Amino acid sequence: MTLEPTLELSLDKWNLGVLKSTSTLVSKEEADLIDLIDHIRYGTINDVEIVEGSKVISRSVSVRKLALIDFIRDERSKIDELVVHDGEVSYIHIFGTKPYRHTRKVKF
Repeated sequence: MTLEPTLELSLDKWNLGVLKSTSTLVSKEEADLIDLIDHIRYGTINDVEIVEGSKVISRSVSVRKLALIDFIRDERSKIDELVVHDGEVSYIHIFGTKPYRHTRKVKF
């Protein structure tokens, strides 16, 4: 009996980011990336690089997709691999070579 409430709480916490969404303004390239994530559902997107554009398209996005858009806008670095699971961003890899070859992993 004690395990059941704990399981329910963890499931609610896990689904919190998937269930909530918000409306935001995005550029054409950001909207295309959101559409691609929705389209592939499961898999990877490689070599994502978005240049700054005018934010004219209003889109409803999940919390994870909004976090990805904010990351792209703040970091302005190329994302070497974006992993999509169940239509949501799971994590990204950014490869680097200085001072050593490394992989930066960001989980959403």
